[in-house]
Formats: sequence, structure tokens, C-alpha cells
Amino acid sequence: MLTITNGIIKASADALNAQLSLVQDAASGYEYLWQGDPDIWRGRAPNLFPFVGRLFGKAYTFEGRRYDMGIHGFLRGIEMEERQLSESACEFAAEADGETLKVYPFEFRHTIRYSLEGRTLSAEYRTENLGKGDMWFGVGGHPGFRLPMEEGLSFEDYCIALPAGARPLQCLMSDAVLNTGERVAYPLGEDGLIPLRRELFFNDAIVLCETGGEAALLSKKGSRSVRLSFPDFPYVGFWQAAHKDAPYLCVEPWSVLPGREGVLEDLTTMPGLTRLAPGEEDVRRWSVELL
Repeated sequence: MLTITNGIIKASADALNAQLSLVQDAASGYEYLWQGDPDIWRGRAPNLFPFVGRLFGKAYTFEGRRYDMGIHGFLRGIEMEERQLSESACEFAAEADGETLKVYPFEFRHTIRYSLEGRTLSAEYRTENLGKGDMWFGVGGHPGFRLPMEEGLSFEDYCIALPAGARPLQCLMSDAVLNTGERVAYPLGEDGLIPLRRELFFNDAIVLCETGGEAALLSKKGSRSVRLSFPDFPYVGFWQAAHKDAPYLCVEPWSVLPGREGVLEDLTTMPGLTRLAPGEEDVRRWSVELL
């Protein structure tokens, strides 16, 4: 585990998956990050690679060969190499090995860097193609934030605020949480906000695009909030475990949607995957401001 601080924020991340384990106000010790509970959801802030979401049949094909792949790829089970860069920055790296090549036939290096500036924690994903042929992949974040953030408030006191003028579209999913290809206008409240209710997540995540690359979790009754910025990610998912009165909400920047319903995806034709030529790299960032 590595810990970083700038005197305003204190954050820690584990070598396993480079998953954040703490995101605190350094002065008060208040914890913004959901701390995990095996009876609800044991995760805190997983990092997703080389896929986001599910694939039809839990598999995909490449060059005529079928490969098995679980939800959100395999990075969640990888111990990554740690490096402390400074008091306020650290990074974690993983490379292809014999085990990853069994399920993902590409030579890669994937690096996750966390850094602090003021009241903002930034996450950077750098993916490099170390092989001799093109590679395809998707990346995403999955941080969960405590809701409510203050005593005396409830989950339903909070809302999602998008940038002024945003006209989000919902990317519809099947009952199996696979991409249907349909997009519909997502209804906002009269004040332009999305009020939170448990039933919104009874059918899994709400996935939006055209959000303006930003989303805040806030309550008009409270003083604490978080604002996420994800301009490098075209999609964002909002999720909590259904039917468990879960005291958190995940805000998930995604580079790609899950696989399509009824389609055993071929990597070379799956919509939205990032394609890297040999020697190329892809860099994407998201950040969270603690307010």
C-alpha cells in the first residue's frame, strides 16, 4: 500500500489493482470513500482493464480464437508494482505475463498514477502497446463515495449535478446488463439535477453519455460534496448494489460500453474499443474534487 498527502487530502491505494482504499480530508480525517462491506459490496474503487462491464457469453474472440473474460476485465486480480513518486504522487504498473496472455493475447504495460493538488485527487491511466501488432482495450474507473456524507441526511437527500446545459443520453442496457445500442434522452429534474432514489439502480447501473465530462454528488441540505471530472471518457456509469440500502454511490468514467446483447464480440469490430499500434500509448485522466 502507498499513501500520499498534500496536507489537504490524504489518500492510500493498494498494490492489488491500484485500488484506492482511503480518500480523506487531511485536517478532519473525514473519509469520502466507501470502505467496502462484503454483505453489500466489498469493492471501494476498482480500476477496470482491458474491458468495461460484461461481455455476452463472458467471452470474446480474436483472430478466430475464443477467450474467456469476466466482468470489468482482469486487472482487479493483479498485484501491481508500486512506486512512490513524491509525498503527493504515486504510481502502480502491470505488464503482460504468462497468465494474462492466456485471456488477453497482447503485450502491454498499464500504469495508474495518483496525484494531489489542492482539494483534487487525479487518476491517470497510461496504456502502452509493447507488442508487434495492434491491440484493443477499454479502461474505466469505479470509485464509490459515501452517501450520505453528513449526519442527519439520507441517500435520497442527494442528487447528481451535471454541467449547466448538459443534455445527457442514457445508453440502454438489457436485463443481462449488455449494450442494446439504444440511446434515449435522460430526464432531468426541473432544476437540471438528477435526484437520487434507490429504485434508479434496481436494474443495475445508469450509463450516460453527453454529460459534459463532469458530475457532482451533492445535497442542498448539506455542506459536503464531491465533483468528478472525466473529459477523456465518453461515458459515465452511476451504480450501487440493488435492494441493499447501500450507503454509497459509484461514479464510473468509462472509455467504452459493455459488449452487445447477443453478440460474441470480436476485438477488431467491437464498437468503442481503443486501438493502439505497436509502440503507441493512450493516456486518460479523471479527477475528484472534495468540496
